[in-house]
Amino acid sequence: MKIETEYYQIAYSGNVAFFDNNQYLHFHKGILEYVGVYQKGKGIKRKVVVGDTVKKVVEKLGNPLTQMNASESIYHSYGTDYTDPELTVEIKNGKVFSVQLEKFTEGFPDENRAVQYYLNKNKDKISFTK
Repeated sequence: MKIETEYYQIAYSGNVAFFDNNQYLHFHKGILEYVGVYQKGKGIKRKVVVGDTVKKVVEKLGNPLTQMNASESIYHSYGTDYTDPELTVEIKNGKVFSVQLEKFTEGFPDENRAVQYYLNKNKDKISFTK
């Protein structure tokens, strides 16, 4: 895994990211705020994984809270806030290309509970690494 940061980012903003070709993890002041996976078969088991069809995503997660069309991708967003969705599914050529979980916080440990609650909400395990 590679690291994406510079000393001043950790010292002043608290941001650090770890990544490889299959995943991206972003931490703010030691709290995981964003996870993105790109490897086929990875994502949220029994819900949505990279490689699933759009039909399967809608069957498992329902209609998205919002949907955005970009040049090559369609983004289906799920969660509780239209402007800050917790789950985004990127679709390319009719298949899931990436699964992204995100919950911004102010960097206080108590707020990490919101991220943990969302990740464990359905008691499904997240498979972001081998």
